[in-house]
Amino acid sequence: MNWRMYLAFFGWCFMKIFGGCFVAAENFRNELKKHTAERIFATAGYVILSIVFMMVIILTSLWLVEDKATVTMITTGCFWLVLFTFFYNVIKAAFECFLEERERVFDELKR
Repeated sequence: MNWRMYLAFFGWCFMKIFGGCFVAAENFRNELKKHTAERIFATAGYVILSIVFMMVIILTSLWLVEDKATVTMITTGCFWLVLFTFFYNVIKAAFECFLEERERVFDELKR
């Protein structure tokens, strides 16, 4: 077997494991693009699920790792990952709304 086969297998495994996360992030972005009150519920749900995710990671690291410095690094990394993911999704949703409105304006100008 060649390296492309290993790379394809790694990609397939990665998508099988984390594919649901990508779908959930896309659903969150779609809810953010709507101009309704559902945006507040989507944001609140994301924050609540992020807190649960962080608690699971923190408790698991406390259970598995004895060194407090390592647990602190894991906790800090998890916090920054959640925060970056939230802002990435918000900015990406805003950019997609901008592109849609820009396209609509250019279509009106072409007429």
